Formats: sequence, structure tokens, C-alpha cells
Amino acid sequence: MMPGEKVKHFLLPLISAGEVDLVLGVFCAEAVRLGPLREKRGVDPARQAVFDSWQWGLAEKLGRCQLVLDNPGDPDGLAERAEALLRVLDFLAASRRARFAAWLSGLWQRLAAEAG
Repeated sequence: MMPGEKVKHFLLPLISAGEVDLVLGVFCAEAVRLGPLREKRGVDPARQAVFDSWQWGLAEKLGRCQLVLDNPGDPDGLAERAEALLRVLDFLAASRRARFAAWLSGLWQRLAAEAG
């Protein structure tokens, strides 16, 4: 993503098995989720209750996340938070690459010492 470029959407695939690098949750206050967002999507309260009954509770869902994105309920606020999240993710990725490079450098040194 280029600086100043607006985030339009996130597509986060659901991973049901295997290892993942990071689990990210998106939080939206119940008053917003069950009010304006539900209404905007045209979902009646009874149907929303059925959808909610199929899911884990909020504490259980977010408790399994390493990072949580706070959705304030408006597109501009969500875009700002998403842009900040991308900066955090870039930092985490750079840190991971640096740790791997250091490990790899140490590996070559250990192999050279063993062979030497």
C-alpha cells in the first residue's frame, strides 16, 4: 500500500486448520453492530440473533486474537484504523524478517564452525 492510499476493504480468509502467523479480530461495539450497521445491511433483529447464536461469544473470539481492530462503525474511522493497522503489520513483518536473517546468519556460522 502506498502512503496516502485509502484502504477500501479487507478480505481476511478464514483458516480452519494449520499454522497462521497472526490472528486478527475486528471489534465493533454492540450498540453499533446491532443498531446502525444491522439496519444498514437490512438484517432484522430476529435474523441477527440467529446469526449471533452460530458464533462464539465476543470475549472468546477476541481472546484468541493477537491483534484487534476497533471498528467505530463509520467507513472513514474504519479506514483510519485500518491504515494504522497496516503500519503495525509492516513493522511486525520487518521484525520477523530481521529475526530470520539473524538466525540464518548464525546458522551459517554454526555450520562453518562444525565443518572447520
